[in-house]
Amino acid sequence: MNGSNVDDLQWLQESEKTRGHDDDPRASTAPAAGQRLSFDLLQKFGQSSSAAAGLGSPDHEEIVSPDGERLPAEEVVRIAAARIVKFSTHKAGAPSMLQIPFDPALSHLSDEDLRDVELAECLLAAAERVGDKQFNHASALLNLCESLASKTGNPLQRLGYCLCQALRDRIAREKTMVAGGGVEQPPSSRRLPDLEESLIMKSEFAITAMTRGQIPMYQVPHLVVVQAILEQVASARKIHVIDLRISNGQQWVALMQGLVSRWSDRTGPPVHLLRVSAVVVSSSVNGTTVADHLASIGETGDRLTKFAESMGLPFRFEIVVMEDGWGFSQDRFGLNRREEALVVYSEYGLRGLMGQPRQAEHVMRVVKQMRPRAMVTIEVEANLNSPNFAQRFVEAMFHYSGVFENIELGMTRDDPNRVVVETVFVGDKISNILACEGEERYMRSVRIGVWRKFFAQFGMVEVEPSEAALHQANLFIEKFSSGHPYTISMDGQSMVLGFKTTPMVCVSTWRFVHLAKLVSNSRDELRVEFY
Repeated sequence: MNGSNVDDLQWLQESEKTRGHDDDPRASTAPAAGQRLSFDLLQKFGQSSSAAAGLGSPDHEEIVSPDGERLPAEEVVRIAAARIVKFSTHKAGAPSMLQIPFDPALSHLSDEDLRDVELAECLLAAAERVGDKQFNHASALLNLCESLASKTGNPLQRLGYCLCQALRDRIAREKTMVAGGGVEQPPSSRRLPDLEESLIMKSEFAITAMTRGQIPMYQVPHLVVVQAILEQVASARKIHVIDLRISNGQQWVALMQGLVSRWSDRTGPPVHLLRVSAVVVSSSVNGTTVADHLASIGETGDRLTKFAESMGLPFRFEIVVMEDGWGFSQDRFGLNRREEALVVYSEYGLRGLMGQPRQAEHVMRVVKQMRPRAMVTIEVEANLNSPNFAQRFVEAMFHYSGVFENIELGMTRDDPNRVVVETVFVGDKISNILACEGEERYMRSVRIGVWRKFFAQFGMVEVEPSEAALHQANLFIEKFSSGHPYTISMDGQSMVLGFKTTPMVCVSTWRFVHLAKLVSNSRDELRVEFY
């Protein structure tokens, strides 16, 4: 098995093979038995660690915990991966973690870091056993993992707590299926009896809004998105945004401010109307009832409306409900092509359709027919959609080590909201990635290269973010994260926000080729110019 992007296009290229029938919930996508951890994938992650490189060799420099600090979760996982590759026995490229000896290079790590390395190795071993359906052995390993993990510890320990729950959920599901009982819902093990029920039941929108206000991983993409939209509607007096998956709507507050500023600065015309159409796919609502979900979105609309009134900006907020992706059609949105500049926005919205490839294609065909000025997307920059469970676990463990480190920067460990965010909301997402299959697995993130191939089918091309957008993003990172290595890089024409060495989020702007023309210059060179 290759540890690169070999499985990235599974949902596009082999949907019929894995699902059996279009959108048939009875179609089985359970992975084959005997799925071991990808040797190549572990090697790739382990080698990317400067501390773990060459681990176990006689002349290797000792790994030392930073003075007064712990090793970051990401680095701990990379050390664990490097040790597994170095010391495991493996056949045909598949490592088997039978015994991993202590390495003298680790002797100068702190006790906390040593426990974290042990936890990471134990989690990888447990995942391997779950993939091989050795559930008794896996459960014994999880008992050890749970003694090392903690929902209130450092980021690696808190991630370990969520991964243990996800593996327990998968074991429970698979045992139920083997017994002929069908697929049961995961146990409600992440409900926290030591927290007030009212806190658990708080709107995810409210908690997410607070959290995202403190963490650059969420704020920086919004800065780039707002700047991209402002540039695409620079001369428009009426603007219509179709939001495929609205959350707290913070970015629309920033958009309102930008639209008002352009008029006061005389850099653009006044806005006669800003419309935001929030799409709700009822079959994709998870973790709450559709009624409660709609109520939360209604609260978001009320907040946006009040803010627009305070800015003197004409504003209209609409909720468009549909059962599934097949219900997405132009006539649901009251489009006014002559007067309104249309932008389609998706923040982690398309991945929910990746288990429904025909529906995803239908949505994109309709978007193309709408002829928007642009489509702007934010997506997780990770491959969490492999049909191979073991590979998916490794990718998820590395990605979420960065997520938990990000949360550590923005919220204190004793903040009860942080516990809810991590163990209930983030934990549920991790469990969905690892415990679920088929249509129930709605968390299906892929990297920008996969989206690029998908969008190309509909005649879409990337638009590079402006220097102004990148400048704002860099300024924010420098201001917020002094000493914390957030990175901004480009993949093609898309911006990737990273944390340390891990890509986290990708922001991209797309336009349809049918809105462009070929223009020749004085040297008869052709270039694409959008209308």
